[in-house]
Amino acid sequence: MSLHSLNHLYFMPAAENILKHLSSLIEANTFFLACNDLKTNTIFKVLNKVEILVKEGEIPFQESYCSKVIDDCAFPTVIQNTMLDSKTKDLAFTKAKGDSSFVGIPITLRNGDLFGTLCAMDRNYTFTEKDLQLIVSISQFLGYLIDLERDLYYDSLTGLYTRKYVNMFFEAFEPSTDRYPSIFLINLDRFRNVNTSEEIGDFLISTIAKRIKACSGEDGMAVRLHGDEFVVVHFHSKTDEQRGEIAEKLLNLISEPIMTNFQAFHLTASIGISVYGQEQYQSIDKLIKLAGFAKDSIKGTGSKRYMICTPEIILKKERAVWIESNLLQELSENKFEMYYQPQYQIGSGRLTGFEALIRWKSEKYGYISPAEFIPIAETTGQIIPLGNWIFKMVCEQLSVWNKKYGLRISVAINISPSQFNHYGHLVDQLDNILNDFGILPSQIHFEITETSLIPMTEILVPVLAKIRSKGIKIALDDFGTGYSSVLYLRNLPIDIIKIDQVFVRELTTNSTDNKIIQAIVDLAKALHLEIVAEGVESQEILQLLCNIGCDTAQGYLLGKPMTSDLASNLLQRKALK
Repeated sequence: MSLHSLNHLYFMPAAENILKHLSSLIEANTFFLACNDLKTNTIFKVLNKVEILVKEGEIPFQESYCSKVIDDCAFPTVIQNTMLDSKTKDLAFTKAKGDSSFVGIPITLRNGDLFGTLCAMDRNYTFTEKDLQLIVSISQFLGYLIDLERDLYYDSLTGLYTRKYVNMFFEAFEPSTDRYPSIFLINLDRFRNVNTSEEIGDFLISTIAKRIKACSGEDGMAVRLHGDEFVVVHFHSKTDEQRGEIAEKLLNLISEPIMTNFQAFHLTASIGISVYGQEQYQSIDKLIKLAGFAKDSIKGTGSKRYMICTPEIILKKERAVWIESNLLQELSENKFEMYYQPQYQIGSGRLTGFEALIRWKSEKYGYISPAEFIPIAETTGQIIPLGNWIFKMVCEQLSVWNKKYGLRISVAINISPSQFNHYGHLVDQLDNILNDFGILPSQIHFEITETSLIPMTEILVPVLAKIRSKGIKIALDDFGTGYSSVLYLRNLPIDIIKIDQVFVRELTTNSTDNKIIQAIVDLAKALHLEIVAEGVESQEILQLLCNIGCDTAQGYLLGKPMTSDLASNLLQRKALK
């Protein structure tokens, strides 16, 4: 018998407490509870005082006295002598135990379903009318209790198990060599887009739940965690290949069209899989969390919509969680530092400025790349305090350089869309900060990547225009990797185009890249935009960029990202020439 097929009341301490309370009020020897769920049909909770008349699970339901209560469930069943009563005298149990008195009351639920029976027995005790009324009252209370429990353990919309039930199940679960469950965490993709009304949403969720339950099988367990997130616990998938087959089956079932009177819905899902059995991962909360790690790693992996959790995925996720949790703390502890990569005018070789690049030497992981922590900061909103810190550090550094070398150096700062929105509301404060540090607005270049700007053009263009009107220059970074449309470029409030290094690095070997850069330069000049080429790593590439007509360059040939002290030394050398 599968553990999760046992009736829930079996696990409830309240059931035993109720029997004890009833036993304290009535002098009869034995009280017991039986369920009639068509699977277990057994006596599952017994309290004997002196003589052991009934044992838990010992008597098959069909051969017990409570089966007679079910036969006549409209009324309480009272048998004064089981050896003489026609209902019980021929039962094997009666012949084995001898005569006794018996009372049985049906336990029904609020929807009218029969749950089972509450029964009492004794060899010498005669049940009174008051006893009978008390037992009836207790049976009604048990019905309410079971209803309450089912609300906790069964999802009211889908009928699937709830998170609370699966937690209870795994608390009592005993693994065996052939029974280590796999956890399939299922999340519907973009469900919010089709959940246009409560009626439609409930219908779609209920339909998907039926498909998931059908796929889980008799020995599996289908759970609705919340909203559009489900879990399937499967007990007989022993290899990753088998788990993959189950995941594919689930995905195919979910993706089948769901028809309504008005339209057909086509839903898809993502599935993360974790496997029970590794000692450190036996908590169901941990298993679901690991499956979530696997599901989250699916993003960007193409058509494959399921992923099995691996140690590498766990380490990557734990690292991301640590970064999210400790970024601002380590920022306050000065674990971050600004580096500066020089930019030169190609024709004259004059140092025109720097690109500011943040570096993080973390307490736990050492150096963490901005490519890793910046997306996390953007997702969590930590990019705002982080960006403010960067802006302040750059302004402080520029203030020092201005006093030493004059107002001629610019610094480019990478800004995310969320920061632009933030600064767009605080333009006057930007002015105040620049004035406080004695910095011209034109010395600050805000860089935004083409791929992040274009999807939000309608929102960001007014913000960019507002910032640009103050004299801060706007640079379009990584140009050529995104949409690269003349139509949108004409209407953007930008001053500078930065050609992505993917085109620059192969300039000497790829004639197509040469033509692309020439076209970008010609376009920029027609629009009166400055051009910066990134990733210059050889003198030959620098000369080709000069021939093409590119204005400014940066890259390892001209200078790697350097500390503020090294950047100051560079400025001093250039100033002395």
